[in-house]
Amino acid sequence: MEKVEIIVPGPEDGSKPAFPRAPAEVKRKPLAVDGKDRAVWLLGWFWCALVFEVLSYLDFYDAYYRNGFRLGAGITVLAVAFYALVWLYLGPPKTKSGQWLLAANLLLALTYALTSKSDWFRGWNLLFLLLLIPVQLYDWKKGEGRPWSDPRMLAQRWLGGLVGLFQNVGVNFDLAASLKKEKHKTGLWVLAGLAVAAGLGMIVVPLLMAADALFSQLAARWTAWLPKTALRWMVWLGMGLVLIPFLMSLLYSVRRPETAALPKVEGKRWALEPALWLTALAVLDGLYALFLGVQSVALFGGAEYLAHSGISYADYARSGFFQLVWVVFLNLSVLLLAVQLSRRGGKAWRAVQLLGTLLIVESGVLLASAAWRMTLYVTTFGLTFKRVLTYWGMLVAAIFLISALCKVWRPTFRFFRVLFGGSLVLWLALNAIDPAYLSAWYNVNAYQRGVLSTMDVSYLTELSYDVLGPLSRLPADFVDDHGQRLEEVIALERACAAEDCWDWRGWNLSAWLAAKREP
Repeated sequence: MEKVEIIVPGPEDGSKPAFPRAPAEVKRKPLAVDGKDRAVWLLGWFWCALVFEVLSYLDFYDAYYRNGFRLGAGITVLAVAFYALVWLYLGPPKTKSGQWLLAANLLLALTYALTSKSDWFRGWNLLFLLLLIPVQLYDWKKGEGRPWSDPRMLAQRWLGGLVGLFQNVGVNFDLAASLKKEKHKTGLWVLAGLAVAAGLGMIVVPLLMAADALFSQLAARWTAWLPKTALRWMVWLGMGLVLIPFLMSLLYSVRRPETAALPKVEGKRWALEPALWLTALAVLDGLYALFLGVQSVALFGGAEYLAHSGISYADYARSGFFQLVWVVFLNLSVLLLAVQLSRRGGKAWRAVQLLGTLLIVESGVLLASAAWRMTLYVTTFGLTFKRVLTYWGMLVAAIFLISALCKVWRPTFRFFRVLFGGSLVLWLALNAIDPAYLSAWYNVNAYQRGVLSTMDVSYLTELSYDVLGPLSRLPADFVDDHGQRLEEVIALERACAAEDCWDWRGWNLSAWLAAKREP
């Protein structure tokens, strides 16, 4: 008798599903939050409302379209409030460089509450302030990223700030969820109660107004402000919803760097053959030697020599200083590339150092020539905003040339430390000098001494209200090149200054002092 084997199908022999099973949903791991996170998160909404208040100044006040960028103390208040929020969240800065950068950023913000009219300064100051904020934030605590003296620090911290804006956006949901806990939800119930009361008020008040004529008259007077205020509250809420996720993400990333580590920015020094830089430096040195020789002939030959060449001495003196300053900065860039990218050691490297030193010397002579031409031109035609900037650029170039000389003979010299720190200090000094006031003060003194025969008062008053003080020393019946009487110009400027100070967002000390001066 044959044995019959019965095979029972097991679970593994069952029919397979037609489609693969969907992977299990991976839930986001909640971020840890504490009381300080919640406090700063709630205060951050007020800061976002402050941002709207400052920006809305340009909407209902047409100064932006008439006279340029008129935001004054509003930018200062925004910056101070932001750093107050950061200080509350992170504590005081732990590093010396963080403290110095904080002071520099606050000084940049303070310029808006001090000076007036200069759109050029205001635009650049705002750009520098925005670029320096991530640099300063990531230098707040110790041991985060590369030191400020390393040029790779800029790329690392800017990228870190960009990533930090988005990396921890989810912390806002965790903060909102944490408010639902028993010990934190009282405030939510209070807000819910206010919302319910507001909804009921929108129904009850119209009914009461319809029931009594006197109450209707009084209620209409009391609630006249409500539509406009309610609209502003809605915009505040919208601005908060837009800004607060990114603001909190950035601050949370700085406080807990393990949640959004700074990107690694590695730098490798390339070494090229010194022959490349020897050739370039030799050609530049020869070209500048020829140029300086021609300049020497014109300088010692004087006006008579130039007259034989068909060039007036005034035209020769008034041209070239801007171009020479740019040439010096170009030479500086080429020299730093040669030192950084050249293979060091041996006779070829020594030749690079010698030719680089010669280029620095020639650049110094070019700088002195530009300063001489500029001074000659200023003593004849007066001082302007652009000419003050040129003098400042010459000073910056001279400091950088001395630092480059140290870099040539000591390659380990930290040139970026001088470049970054020195540029920031000199920029703040330029803001403090107030080129507009300096130009007016010099030109008025030169006019009173008889050096200048006339002045462009309209140009000076466009720069700043600070010029009104020096201009007031001129005779009241003074008439400039455009036929405008000084007395009328000053009266108009004082009226504009008073208009600029009517709102705290556009207030600045320069305009306030100009408006307070007696005619």
